[in-house]
Amino acid sequence: MRYLRAALAVPWVLAAAFAVARRFERLPLDELAGFLCREMTLPKPVRDPRLLSAVAWKLHPWLPPHRMGPCLKRSLILIRLWSGCGLRPRLHLGVRKTRSDTLFHAWVSVDGHPELTAGDSGYAEVFAFARNIHERS
Repeated sequence: MRYLRAALAVPWVLAAAFAVARRFERLPLDELAGFLCREMTLPKPVRDPRLLSAVAWKLHPWLPPHRMGPCLKRSLILIRLWSGCGLRPRLHLGVRKTRSDTLFHAWVSVDGHPELTAGDSGYAEVFAFARNIHERS
């Protein structure tokens, strides 16, 4: 049953990836995040944020856009998918300094669902974009 639900989720993950790819170079990041959060309802069999996250994680190396870091690509795709589950995902951008480099990272969270945080890995948050762009923090 689990594999059937995962197979049903694949077209939705692909559609989310193509929605990101079509608009990534044309919209500023805050507007893109706002667009991806637009009302959309996924069919009940695939309306499971953990399932969608797992499928997106497995497929992300092959998904468009290809000139984007994996954490940002996955985060933007998850924003679209988790919004379709009726959640209000938030895109976070963070930074972490090492001795020799400055690293950047993107992740997604959902208020009230700590298990739905796609990893901050010790990065200091710089920006967070909510569903409504005016809710930016």
